[in-house]
Amino acid sequence: MKDKIVVISGASRGIGKATAILLAQRGAKVVINYRENKSAAEEVLAEVKKYSDGIILQADISKLTEVEKLRAAVIEKFGRVDVLVNNAGLINWPNGWNDYTPESLETAFGTNVIGHMHMTRVFVDDLKANKGNIVNVSSTYGVMSSSVVSLYTMTKAALIDFTKSTAMALGEFGVRVNVVLPGIIDTDMTAGAPEDYLNEVLARTPMKRLGKPEEMAEMIAFLASDKASFVTGAQFIADGGHILLN
Repeated sequence: MKDKIVVISGASRGIGKATAILLAQRGAKVVINYRENKSAAEEVLAEVKKYSDGIILQADISKLTEVEKLRAAVIEKFGRVDVLVNNAGLINWPNGWNDYTPESLETAFGTNVIGHMHMTRVFVDDLKANKGNIVNVSSTYGVMSSSVVSLYTMTKAALIDFTKSTAMALGEFGVRVNVVLPGIIDTDMTAGAPEDYLNEVLARTPMKRLGKPEEMAEMIAFLASDKASFVTGAQFIADGGHILLN
């Protein structure tokens, strides 16, 4: 990852934060995108700069114009993009198929699906120019059903399919596209889950624990690196075995 330019959406916390720090440790120059929490993004940047260069850039990725401004700022600073990590995501607890308002529906799909489509569309020419790659962050709930978080599962399933279709379209340009499917990870997002729900998930997980953001970052780092040079259109599950018992 030495001197690779990596753009990570939703990098002020959780998996995005862990990925930004790990890739910086391996020599990448990191663009830390955030939507609201500037102070948290600045803390991540401080960690990144212990190892490499980086910047923070605010953008709501569900808005195409903001993504275009984000890309312009990245090119002005670094001149190119080698890796795009589509990580930003959100969930509401609970969010069954009918537990939504028009606004919450728009927000969920806007961030978890449309935002990543915007990011891919806006950065695709840069990635083609450098034979770069994309790592999308979905969830095991993209291949499982859940009445508790069904709106979330819909968005994550859509992102998996988007990964496959873009991998097919971009392969001839040398651009790889893969997707990581984390299970329940110990992040701020998970902290909002009902306790009885988490206990149930852990009871059905062979490893009997939550995953760590740093463990997901390792998988993302592998896919983003040249070590995965013949891997595209693939989905990588990291969930402590939870999917096996569901």
